[in-house]
Amino acid sequence: MFRKIKYFLLDLRHGIENIVTWFPLIWRDRDWDHYFLLKIMNKKFERMEILHREHSYSVCSDRTAKELKIAKLLTKRLMESKYHCNAIAPVEKKYGELKIKFCISRNGYKTMIFEDTPEERKARGKARDHSNSMEKQDIAFLCNLIRKKLLYWWD
Repeated sequence: MFRKIKYFLLDLRHGIENIVTWFPLIWRDRDWDHYFLLKIMNKKFERMEILHREHSYSVCSDRTAKELKIAKLLTKRLMESKYHCNAIAPVEKKYGELKIKFCISRNGYKTMIFEDTPEERKARGKARDHSNSMEKQDIAFLCNLIRKKLLYWWD
């Protein structure tokens, strides 16, 4: 009987901690964007990392904590989405910012004409392609990490 009461109180304590921890995140959650899913996953990976680093009894808890930290950092990187800024920075350093020559408005649509050379256009296209491939690479890495390690992330 005493054991049931003890576990009930522990469950109650953890439940209240979960409500306090997760409520602000769930309150701001929306269903229309991948950003919100990444934010929830990031929070979960962060909490699991702390558990495995500080409170785990598992033999391989340090390795699990490192894997969870990698997953957390990948979700953070995907949320921040600075791939294009990082890829375009060397191009802008070399050619400067892209300048608009003029803008034509037809039937409510705007068409912009840019001042750029074919060489600059090619460099900007390569930077765009590189940023897209880096983002896809991070998504693939995160998905592979979850696929391979999910069943081993327990205490």
